[in-house]
Amino acid sequence: MVLTLDQYFKAGGDKADAAIIAYNDLPPGAVRPNAESTAKGLVAWGAETGKAFWYVHTMHKFPDFKIADASLLLDDLIEKAALFMCLTIDYKNTAWGKEMNKPQTVSDAQVVFLEEDIRNLLNESPVTFPNNIYSKNVTTTGATPIVIHYIARYSSKIAQGEIYSRLIAPALQSSVRVWTGTSKLNSYCSGTYKVENVEGPIKIKAHELTKQYDTSVWSITTTGEKKFCLSNVERESTSFKAGGVICIVQSNIQALFSAMASDDVTKKCP
Repeated sequence: MVLTLDQYFKAGGDKADAAIIAYNDLPPGAVRPNAESTAKGLVAWGAETGKAFWYVHTMHKFPDFKIADASLLLDDLIEKAALFMCLTIDYKNTAWGKEMNKPQTVSDAQVVFLEEDIRNLLNESPVTFPNNIYSKNVTTTGATPIVIHYIARYSSKIAQGEIYSRLIAPALQSSVRVWTGTSKLNSYCSGTYKVENVEGPIKIKAHELTKQYDTSVWSITTTGEKKFCLSNVERESTSFKAGGVICIVQSNIQALFSAMASDDVTKKCP
C-alpha cells in the first residue's frame, strides 16, 4: 500500500501528470459523517503508465493529503480493523465517477479532470437515471484481469428497503453471506436469494475479531459465480443514504472469506 501511494503522494518532477480524487463520508478535518453517502476510497492516475488505480477502503479520515509520506498515513487512524482493496483500471475509464459523492481534489489542472464523468462529479452536477440504482461491470488492466461489478443506490428522500436483500443479492444473482456481527435484522430467508448474517467472531490467523472492532462490511456469494464484495453499508431495515458494494470475480479471495464465514459463525437459513 505504501509503495503504491507514494508514487502519487511524494513530490517529484514526474508528478505533473498525476491526479488524485478521494472520497470519504468522514474526511480529514470533518467532525461528523456526511449524511448522504457511506462511500470511501480514492482514485489516482499516472499519465505515463496509461493506468489508474482504484483504492476502496473502510477507514474514516483517510487519506490526509497534507501528509507527504504514505508510511505515515495510518498513524493515529487505526482504532478498529479496516479492509482495503486496490484495483488497477484503465486511465480513460471514468464511469465510476457516477457513483461517488462530493470528492476532495488535489488539483484541477490535470487533463483527466476534463473527462465528462469527472467534470460532472467535481461540479456536483446531478446525474439522471431511470431509477436510483446504478450497476456496471468493468475489467481490471492487471496481468490477470478480473471483472469488477459495482452496484450503487443513490440517496433518497423516501426511505429505501434493506439493500442486500432488495438490491445486491438480486443484482449478483446469488445468495450472499454478509459480515454483520450480531445484527438487529435476522438473516433474510425468503425469496430466490438468501442473505445470511455472519455474526462471528471470525478468525484471522491467530486473532479473533468481532464486528464491533471492524469497520468493514464484506460479503461473499454462496451460489453461482464466486464473488467477494467490499462495502461500508450495514444491513438496515430502512435507509435514506446512498451506498453500494464493489465486487470482484475472484475465486481465491472468495474462498478465503468463505472460510471465515463458516457455518458455525453464521445465522444460516433453514
